[in-house]
Amino acid sequence: MARSGFVIDKCWKNGQITGLKIQSILGGNCRLRVTSELRSKGNVTLKTATGSNPNPLFVIADTKKPFVSEKAGLKGINVNAGKLYDFNTTAGTSYEFAQ
Repeated sequence: MARSGFVIDKCWKNGQITGLKIQSILGGNCRLRVTSELRSKGNVTLKTATGSNPNPLFVIADTKKPFVSEKAGLKGINVNAGKLYDFNTTAGTSYEFAQ
């Protein structure tokens, strides 16, 4: 179960997503961050996401910037890298995507 009421089933090969199925439990906007292009296997349109997520269940509280030890080995890793998509969902509906 992912944040905002989505069940996600992923298929991987060589570190890349080859298939993705998302079931919407509550409906509303679903925002995906992936490392490669996705295409819909159905009738949903993926939009490049911009700005804040309009799904009210995805509100992230303001927090102070965390201290990360140099020993963690995270220097140079961009956790915000990849492609960011939005699509609208209906409660109880599943959506499928492929690379």
